[in-house]
Amino acid sequence: MTLGTVARISAYYMLFVVVGGLASSLWAIGSGQSGASTANMMAASEH
Repeated sequence: MTLGTVARISAYYMLFVVVGGLASSLWAIGSGQSGASTANMMAASEH
């Protein structure tokens, strides 16, 4: 593995993380923050 390959992979990984974070935050806002957190708390208390 060359240094250029490592740099490219890490750049793609960072891009993926940023895009994924934006998508999940947009989905949370769209579906309603309170509803999502309530569902998470209920799921956590069941285990």
